[in-house]
Amino acid sequence: MKKVFFAIFFISFTNLFAQENDKHSIDIFLDNCVEENQTMSGSAYCYSEAQEKWDEELNRVYQELRSKLNANQNKVLKDAQLKWIVFRDAEFDLLDVVYSTLQGTIYLADLAYYKMVIVKNRVLELENYLFTIDNY
Repeated sequence: MKKVFFAIFFISFTNLFAQENDKHSIDIFLDNCVEENQTMSGSAYCYSEAQEKWDEELNRVYQELRSKLNANQNKVLKDAQLKWIVFRDAEFDLLDVVYSTLQGTIYLADLAYYKMVIVKNRVLELENYLFTIDNY
């Protein structure tokens, strides 16, 4: 029983350590930026900068994914991406409307954070497709 417990503990610890080491460079940038800018307006700036970096990463990953698909698959990807852009813009509009009624710099940081997460999540989705294509 002790051996099983130790094995489970070791695997869990190893996975936790690996996840920390596999942190995306944009997340590392964001952590450092927020650490250096410990005000709400500083955090908002960091989230906005990270969103721009995620948008650049989105374009890179999208192009890489396109390079691995055939013509018909590319058509479907392009259609999905255009629809995602409409979704993103609508979500940004909704966030702007909701947060425009709130007072305080904390809400500026929240707004910037949520916009960043929307873009980051799309990058992670496309990266998952790349992983699937490359590994299955």
